[in-house]
Amino acid sequence: MDSPNNLILVLIPLFYNEIYLFLKFRIVSKLNVFLIVTCLILTMSSTGLIALFLPLSLYFIFTRVRVFIYGAILSFVIFFVFYYLFISYSEFSELLNSRFNRLATGSGRFDLFHFIFVKILDSPYIGFGISQARVLLEGFQGRDLQSTHNSFLEVAIEGGLFSLLLFIICWISLFIEVCLSVIKKFKACILCFIFSLLLVSSANMMVYVEMMMFCLFIVLVMIKDSKSGQDSERIMSR
Repeated sequence: MDSPNNLILVLIPLFYNEIYLFLKFRIVSKLNVFLIVTCLILTMSSTGLIALFLPLSLYFIFTRVRVFIYGAILSFVIFFVFYYLFISYSEFSELLNSRFNRLATGSGRFDLFHFIFVKILDSPYIGFGISQARVLLEGFQGRDLQSTHNSFLEVAIEGGLFSLLLFIICWISLFIEVCLSVIKKFKACILCFIFSLLLVSSANMMVYVEMMMFCLFIVLVMIKDSKSGQDSERIMSR
């Protein structure tokens, strides 16, 4: 992949696909799940880690506390492994220090978000037009940025507040569709998947890039398949 962020958008749908198949057929490849999670951890992407583990943590906290506790214990084990590598190997410690320094500033995102917010105020209602964000960012801190790294800011600066409102409605309607039409067995899986995509979308420009469209396509396939399964169960019950 050309960046960890794009790799994340491959790993996350693969992970939730394994979960969905387990819920549907009671089969799961533990090796696949292990490799997916391992690859995501090795990207050292804070966005990816938060996008995968935060929705799952919230789900288990409110539904299966025991699983959450096991996950927390495993996380501490991983933490101590990383700590041992950190104090034992200088190259690894330098790598982690660089990641921590970037994390403190959101890899420069905090300054970027403030800059974009100020720009939005210059044309708050109609924006500056499609694909104009990269033009406005030319020369920002001497970097060659292609996007605002936040879908909501990207929509607001290009299409204005009206477009931002429509964009938010799209996300809300997707959550509502799942809550109203998907059977309980699949509901948590799909909602966590959408929440993960929403978190990635808030830290990267994921409005119309192909990988985000691919992920949303998988979400819609899951929703459609769960509806079909619901219809089949109703027919069988008759």
